[in-house]
Amino acid sequence: MAEDFAAYEKLIDYVEKLIIDEDVKLGDKLAPERELSDILGISRNAVRTGLTVLEAIGVVSNKQGSGNYIAGSFDQNMVQIMTMMYTLDDMSNREIHGFRYAAELQAVMLAPQHITEVQKKLLKNYIDIMIASDNEDERIHCDMMIHQTIVEASGNRLVIANYMALNRILDRMIRQVQHDVWLKSHDEFVKLHHIHQMLVDGVCRDDFDMAKKALDEHFNYIEDDIPT
Repeated sequence: MAEDFAAYEKLIDYVEKLIIDEDVKLGDKLAPERELSDILGISRNAVRTGLTVLEAIGVVSNKQGSGNYIAGSFDQNMVQIMTMMYTLDDMSNREIHGFRYAAELQAVMLAPQHITEVQKKLLKNYIDIMIASDNEDERIHCDMMIHQTIVEASGNRLVIANYMALNRILDRMIRQVQHDVWLKSHDEFVKLHHIHQMLVDGVCRDDFDMAKKALDEHFNYIEDDIPT
């Protein structure tokens, strides 16, 4: 049994190589368990263990009575893994804040190529609500959704998973920082709104310089409020 547990890694390595070498793609069916056992020289129990692990992380899906297929449905798993990884690495809030900036910068670069009209309308709606609302929670929600929508518009699963993982860790801190920021003077409120408007306009107009300038100003603006 212990040998089976160790041997399952051969199955994982084998499937990984198939994917890297592009011998399989999404939706392709893997060889039957008996054939995989013969190819790798491991027991069928070890094959099943390896397939179970791959299924758990979203690389493989099992269709009862049909077989095992390359799935690639690991978005949520990536977020969970990254969340735990960042947490266990015991990084400071400022370090994680820096990683979040890097993820958003990648999104700003990619979003203009993939953003949909629906996402553009959402961004405009969030901006309109942010400036018109007297409700702090509503303004904070719009603030967060502007950034999240731009990240989602990047169309890059790794960027999205990375951003969502960082946000999970920073969620409470982000809300407190935003609370403190939005409580500043009216002039500061107008400045923050202007930054978000410039960020949205830059992404929607495919003006990277404008979007990056807004992103830099936003992160510099809130940096002093971030606890160490």
